[in-house]
Amino acid sequence: MLTYHQNMSIQSQNAMPNRNYYVPYASLEQAKTSTHKFDSSRVMSLDGTWDFTYFENERQLPANFFSQVSSDFSGSIEVPSVWQNAGFDHHQYVNVTFPIPYDPPFVPTDNPCGLYHRTFELNCDDSNRYYLNFEGVDSCHYVWVNGQWVGYNQISHSQSEFDITDYCQSGTNHLTVLVFKWSDGTYFEDQDKFRSSGIFRSVYLVERPQAHLQQFRVNTTIDLEKVRGDLIVTFDDVANTLSKKYWLYDTSGELVAHEEDFGGQLAVTIENCQYWTAETPNLYTLIMEVNGEFFKQKIGFRELAWHDRQVYLNGQSIKLLGVNYHDNDPITTRVMTPESLKKDMLMMKAINMNTIRTAHYPKMPEFYELADELGFYVVSEADLECHGIVNLYGNKANYNLVGSDESFLPGVLERIERSVVNNINFPSIIMWSMENESGYGLNFEIGQARTRELDPTRLIHNERAIEPDSTRDNDMSNLDVISMMYPDLRNIEKMCQDESLTKPLFMCEYAHAMGNGPGELKDYFDLIMKYDGYLGGCVWEWADHAVSQTQADGSVKYLYGGDFNEEVHDNNFCVDGMTTPDRKMTAKLIAYRNIHAPLQLVSIDLEAQQVILKNINRFKSADAYQASLRLKVDGVIVKEQSLELSDFPAHSEKTFSIMSLDYASSQLVTVELVITYLEERPIEEHNVVGIQELIIHEPERVIEVENKDEAIEGSSLKVSTSENQDTLVISGDDFSYTWQHSRAGFKQLTVAGQDRLVSTSHFTIWRAPTDNDMYIKQQWLGAGYDRATLALRQSHVEQTDESVTIQNRYALVVVGKQPVAQIELNVTIQSTGEILMDVTFDKDPEFPDLPKFGLNLPLTKELADFEYLGYGPYDNYRDKKEACQIGVYQSTPMEEWHHEYIKPQEYGNHGHCEWLRIGQDHGFEIKGVPNFSYLVHSTEQLTRCANDADLVAEDAYYLSLDYQQNGIGTNSCGPYVQEKNRFSENHFNWQFSITPII
Repeated sequence: MLTYHQNMSIQSQNAMPNRNYYVPYASLEQAKTSTHKFDSSRVMSLDGTWDFTYFENERQLPANFFSQVSSDFSGSIEVPSVWQNAGFDHHQYVNVTFPIPYDPPFVPTDNPCGLYHRTFELNCDDSNRYYLNFEGVDSCHYVWVNGQWVGYNQISHSQSEFDITDYCQSGTNHLTVLVFKWSDGTYFEDQDKFRSSGIFRSVYLVERPQAHLQQFRVNTTIDLEKVRGDLIVTFDDVANTLSKKYWLYDTSGELVAHEEDFGGQLAVTIENCQYWTAETPNLYTLIMEVNGEFFKQKIGFRELAWHDRQVYLNGQSIKLLGVNYHDNDPITTRVMTPESLKKDMLMMKAINMNTIRTAHYPKMPEFYELADELGFYVVSEADLECHGIVNLYGNKANYNLVGSDESFLPGVLERIERSVVNNINFPSIIMWSMENESGYGLNFEIGQARTRELDPTRLIHNERAIEPDSTRDNDMSNLDVISMMYPDLRNIEKMCQDESLTKPLFMCEYAHAMGNGPGELKDYFDLIMKYDGYLGGCVWEWADHAVSQTQADGSVKYLYGGDFNEEVHDNNFCVDGMTTPDRKMTAKLIAYRNIHAPLQLVSIDLEAQQVILKNINRFKSADAYQASLRLKVDGVIVKEQSLELSDFPAHSEKTFSIMSLDYASSQLVTVELVITYLEERPIEEHNVVGIQELIIHEPERVIEVENKDEAIEGSSLKVSTSENQDTLVISGDDFSYTWQHSRAGFKQLTVAGQDRLVSTSHFTIWRAPTDNDMYIKQQWLGAGYDRATLALRQSHVEQTDESVTIQNRYALVVVGKQPVAQIELNVTIQSTGEILMDVTFDKDPEFPDLPKFGLNLPLTKELADFEYLGYGPYDNYRDKKEACQIGVYQSTPMEEWHHEYIKPQEYGNHGHCEWLRIGQDHGFEIKGVPNFSYLVHSTEQLTRCANDADLVAEDAYYLSLDYQQNGIGTNSCGPYVQEKNRFSENHFNWQFSITPII
């Protein structure tokens, strides 16, 4: 009997036929008022504490294990949960490689399994039937009731239903479930996630009459001209013979249609119909009575069409601005609740996402109900990924193997069918996705044809169709979009301009949000808005995958691949979300929100006193928002004006008259558009709809060194040289600086008698690599950038009564390599203590782009705060700054450590810096530095350390004054940064000043 899980032709045994999701209720009132399936008196929840025993393999199972009672079990476990969270087995994170040897249909002999048991009470009624439902079990499960075998099922993320009427008895019943960690389904479920096992979604029993509805199908059409909606519900053959009634309630709960007894199908027309869209998720409530059972179905009147490379909803071309969404929680791993789903989805709405791809499997039913209610376009994906094929050896590593080998067809087809049939009545689903990273071929073409047969009203998507089987003629006739993963922006534009393409472009994944990223997000958005044929895309991905571990001091450490002693793992590649495991509102989310704001700041003309805004909503006017313009001079708001948003329909531009502003050529002038909701949101941080900014005037950066000697009576400038001529001590009133020629840095900066350096300052080109530096990092390491030092080639010192100028030449060198660059460094120290640094940098073009170039100063911790004019308050980079606005900000190194990046890496940069002040007393004022960071941790520790929780306090705060940094990009799983965002300059000159605050 225990062989079904190693048979590719069997997906289930004795399970009921696939049906659409529904819940039967006992009365009209119960159906109307219920908020959850367990509110139904016909549904018995079997969630809770079960008896449980874990076995390393099935050979350890006792004889007649299926007849065991509670006292026979070694412990207990909660359902839903995964047994790795209960102390059994271990977590494993794998991205691509199969977690077991590839030899389908076989799995390892030592296949861990969990034996589950619980009792339930029944008062059996011969007029009823009893159906046992599982909503999610990984990887497969065998079921017994009262010691009698019931059936088998695999396909982890799908409903399975068993008729257990003949096995039940009045009184106490025993339910036993054997779950295997691996099955032949493991070869179909190689998704990028933590691999975990057990009953991870709800289990329940449904009591139904002997003759009952089996399935029904909802269809809606609309007539825009007549503002009318038509609803048709068709039923299975059994239901067609049964008595039926219906009640249809509008969006406010008013009864708008009712029929006491109707025939084979339900048909109703609604005048003045309120249509469903993601922006206006108007839902009607249909309640049907069929032979004494009541069924509630939310109805979204909407109609999809696709032509001319565009997708139309209710006659309007739409854009998909979304995210990939795994089931993922730091405490429960893959176990989600309606509450956790809603929390996530409200955050998504708050940052202007309108689309969710269910990566890479169908969600629990409550997700789709929430998507209907809250308003999301859903790309619902089958539980199907076979990515590990690409890591097989030799010719077997054929990406299209699963698509072309007929032995995989039963599994492929059943997984696709279940994903469609189970969820077919949710209006939020606009596209069926066949699979992820499983290649292409005839098997998928059969699946696509079957999907079209089951549902001709929605689009069909297959991610791997972009690279079909080159050995055959591929049939793309049932695919409706051209899907792409992590495309290069240049290629996208070429495809958008290619008139031979007839289908819209859709990025099922883009903007890999791993670690410090994603960069260049706005560039993708701009192209989506520019081209009608560019449907949109889904960022990868919503939240970091990590397992929470509480430390002895009460703090939390987030664990990723390799932290569980797994032999096979993919490190921190799972830590790739827009938000943290515990769902903080990160700078990434705020950047997405601002970029995708429904009202866009198009242009401003201060001379004409006009600003142009664009409402990019497709259905919703701007009167749900309030907006104001802020004019800022040198980071300070000088004027603010509210904008009247009435008569501002969806998908239109509007010109507003604005106030005038006078400013000097030396001033930095910006304008901010601040959009909030007219009505406050339940969660305060969700009130802001978006903030956008334009720079109106930018002054030229000129570093002027003022000679203040005349204002300082008796000022003196003294210079002394060490015996070896390597160090200079330059001192004046209230300051003393020690310069070291060989290190190209200051050994000490003393202000008002207080030493401010913990160790020698130094120039560097190294940054702690970000996750998105994954590939360029190899070039950087190969070039020795992490080991590069300055070698003194020439030194000259000039002194006057007012200043000392150090004129040195250096080579930037690495052991075993030619010089990376030649550097001329002029350091002028005024009698006031002001330091002017003039750097001329000439890089050998043979070397790769630089990570950065800047001056690092390890400062004493007495200098614990700073203020600056520049982008803030979040860290930002040349291609990742949309979460920020230019302003005057105050912070501390500790406040800069946001704990957003589980794996330590470069963080904390602030760009477009006009000036910077470090410390309140006896610190420094700095000008001419475009980028800076002031951090708790050294670059060396950030480079070396593997987890944010392992970072330790150091004896300094680290100030980095940077000329430039390389862009952030998304190259951990995407293209390298665009040319405009690369630090590819081979020659530059940079001047900046450091002035003591005395």
